[in-house]
Amino acid sequence: MAHQPLLGGAQSAAFDPQFPGESVDVASLAVTPIEHLANDGSGLILSHGTGFFWRHGNRAVLITARHVLSGADPFTDALMSPNGFIPERVRVYPTIEYPGGASRAGPVEVSVRVDDQPQWAQDPFFAELKTDIAAIAVPVALSDGQRVVCLNDPPDILESIMTHVGFECSIAGYPNANLGGLRTPIWRKGVLASEPFLAIDGKPMFLIDASTSPGFSGAPVLRRHVGPAPIRQSDGSITVMVDRVLSTSFIGVYAGRLQNSYYGGEIPFAFYGNRVPIIANLVP
Repeated sequence: MAHQPLLGGAQSAAFDPQFPGESVDVASLAVTPIEHLANDGSGLILSHGTGFFWRHGNRAVLITARHVLSGADPFTDALMSPNGFIPERVRVYPTIEYPGGASRAGPVEVSVRVDDQPQWAQDPFFAELKTDIAAIAVPVALSDGQRVVCLNDPPDILESIMTHVGFECSIAGYPNANLGGLRTPIWRKGVLASEPFLAIDGKPMFLIDASTSPGFSGAPVLRRHVGPAPIRQSDGSITVMVDRVLSTSFIGVYAGRLQNSYYGGEIPFAFYGNRVPIIANLVP
């Protein structure tokens, strides 16, 4: 029987680290698996998706694909589970930052439906745009000096790295449930497969040429640049940032794969990241 290693397990004291001067990427710390719990109270994990924490005002909210919480296809409203499963509770694993370090907390359970009423916020123009992004509050207990690590915490994540079709991007998520002790995500590299400025099908989405699999739904899509980074300013001009070795920009939320021969088979797609602050603002 082939060995199946735990992904992202804790550093063992039995050997020296290969990269002693490095640390875990802040984006990896902000991303979490989202485990779907059985509705019978047994605690059985039926499936999973991906999400990430986003700071909005003075609190952290969970961002993911809408269908991860609703269990329904955003375009057709059909249930995605062949057994008709509709999630009521999910389990997530936020990273808690405290003076001197950070560590995974959890598990934290979240009610996504109460009395059959959705507890998540969605795009205010969902009926028109079908934006497959949702945000929900997570009851994380924090002590003084602690906070949840979020993807948009400065100065780690920028918003304006120059982005064009053919440029590389990364998707940080969970292709399977074999997550390991730290529950750090798997990073899949791809390229922007459509002109990101031109919306696909009249919706705020773009295509990605990448190898993805079930479980990645709700993962952040990131642009990374090593060395002097071209930064687009609000007036449209381009400047070069020379004082950073690595620059990262959040550009979207991975939602799934288009299964249409017109697009050449299964092509992954993501929704525009600029919808996230709008949706996060609606979280009760």
